[in-house]
Amino acid sequence: MNRRARLVLAPVLVLAFAALLVSWAPAPASAFPTKAVYDRTVPAPGTGPLVVGDLDGDGLTDLVTVDEGTGAYSVFLQTSTGFSANPTFTFPGAAARKLIMKDMDGNGEKDLVALGTNSTWVYYRDAGVFNRTSDLKRTQGLDIDAADMNGDGKVDIAILTVDYVQLWFQNDTGSWPLNPNLNINASGFQDLWLSDLSEDGFADIVVARPHELRVFAQSL
Repeated sequence: MNRRARLVLAPVLVLAFAALLVSWAPAPASAFPTKAVYDRTVPAPGTGPLVVGDLDGDGLTDLVTVDEGTGAYSVFLQTSTGFSANPTFTFPGAAARKLIMKDMDGNGEKDLVALGTNSTWVYYRDAGVFNRTSDLKRTQGLDIDAADMNGDGKVDIAILTVDYVQLWFQNDTGSWPLNPNLNINASGFQDLWLSDLSEDGFADIVVARPHELRVFAQSL
């Protein structure tokens, strides 16, 4: 084979080898997310918070929004076809800056806990209706979460204030104390989470602020 023939054949061999490598490579995974545009708009009155979760226990994620000005709560229950443009139902309540969804009384139905300006409200759900309330007064908080913090099987409330993490332990009767059971120094923090980080059965406390994350590990 002369030099000219070898020069012509070399690029062909390189291309063939490259094609072989491509054929061996796994197929690229489908892009995520698969949808990059929204397909519907659900109105959220006011400028208050919202919370997502399976409120009615049907396995579908629902939405609850709060009008911070009027305190109106709008509940959007998802169906097999998605969300309606209008809320499934509404109910009056106190204005809130943070909202969480949790079964607070152990009846198997999700309740709502609303952190307000001067108090925290618990809206209990019975047979699908929010018809009972409790309030924790004098709770000027920045953030809130709920979990069993003292091992008695009842869900307690943690409120992050300017200076402390306030722990409010739910009483055996389902009522709440007049004052927090415990104050933990956490001055200057802005966010709060309760989670069992060590998987020992007890919820730990996590607070955060810019450039700092602090964990209060709980053990009983």
